[in-house]
Amino acid sequence: MRKTLDVWPPLPIMVDYRHFPSARSQSDYRDLIVALEHRDRIYWLTLCGVTDSLLGTMASVLQEPFPALTYLRLESFSGMALTIPDGFMGGQASSLQRIWLEGIQFTALPQLLSSASGLVELRLDKISGTRYLSPETMATCLSGLINLMYLSVEFQSPHPRSPDHARHGPPPLKRAILPALAVFFFKGVSEYLEDLVARIDAPRLKYTSIRFFNQLIFEISEVAKFIARTERLKSLSRAEVFFDGQAAGIGLYLPESTVSRNVTLRILSCQSDWQLSSLAQVCNQSLPLLSGVEQLDIRECPSRGPDWQDRMQWVDLFLPFTAVASLHIPKEFGQRMALVLQELTEPRATGVLPALKSLIFEELPSGCLQGAIEQFLAARERSGHPVNVRRWDSKWERDVQWEWGLALEWERDLEVHNTILCR
Repeated sequence: MRKTLDVWPPLPIMVDYRHFPSARSQSDYRDLIVALEHRDRIYWLTLCGVTDSLLGTMASVLQEPFPALTYLRLESFSGMALTIPDGFMGGQASSLQRIWLEGIQFTALPQLLSSASGLVELRLDKISGTRYLSPETMATCLSGLINLMYLSVEFQSPHPRSPDHARHGPPPLKRAILPALAVFFFKGVSEYLEDLVARIDAPRLKYTSIRFFNQLIFEISEVAKFIARTERLKSLSRAEVFFDGQAAGIGLYLPESTVSRNVTLRILSCQSDWQLSSLAQVCNQSLPLLSGVEQLDIRECPSRGPDWQDRMQWVDLFLPFTAVASLHIPKEFGQRMALVLQELTEPRATGVLPALKSLIFEELPSGCLQGAIEQFLAARERSGHPVNVRRWDSKWERDVQWEWGLALEWERDLEVHNTILCR
């Protein structure tokens, strides 16, 4: 490696190192160290499968600044939690544009970010604990990143904040402004996110996907306010409540959006009863986001067949949708939804879904279930808020929208998000 690098002119160097301990020799380590010694030429550095021994081998080299570095990715081996020592890269990141840390704890990250004014992407994935980077510290770190367009903060497992770190009193009056942030991903517990977004504003946010670990009580009032403070996301007009074998959630769309959800809130739970009650809890704390929703769709993974027992959980779920004019019900939900609608007669005829005008079924229920729907229609007629029923025949359209609605969440590669940022 040393001879090779001496032959060529001093061109920029891209180091992409994938570490598999059982297949590597000492010569591989030596070649990596030799390449890293040209730190003034390295503009791209990827180290995947990092172990404690590899970090020890590179320790002296990685304590020096890399003035040309624009892209940095560090990924720990097999999900193990690794801690980067203080003094990494001399605490300087003047040229860095993208940072991606996966399974890496970096106590000196605030110092590094303070010099990264040109950063456009920050991904902190598989974080092992909240004590590593508190919401207060995170917000302080982000406050100087005026060019940041993409932010991902994802924890590996649920770690609620300890009582001694609980937030006291109202949220801070002054918030950090992230003027360029367009895409925001989060995975963790609601307490952490609440404390974080209470301290930041993102006026140009276009897409956000939030995944909560399942918990008994969700507190997301600050999350809803954070999204509602974004000018672009004030006019969310369509929502879909969706269920699959791994999670339940709600996706929200702007009027001009056809495929990618602008806002997604998911609860990671595979139990039907928990899914429904947790989602109802989240939706009822999201009034600033749901007040303008006029169309509500219900989606379900075709291979899933949950057993929904409590009709009143559906009633609770529908409560915040006060502006919904049309409700779309797929074939697999038709029978269950007919029984739910039976609950929305007197005295709830206009207290739930008061603006509803159209029920759109992919397949109309028959027999006694049809009678349940007729009871609902009669109650709405008597209240002076009639509802019409029609059939939704476009199954192909439903399936396509389901698949593409998930695309933003499942496709996490850089090319997809670069396309989003360009838009």
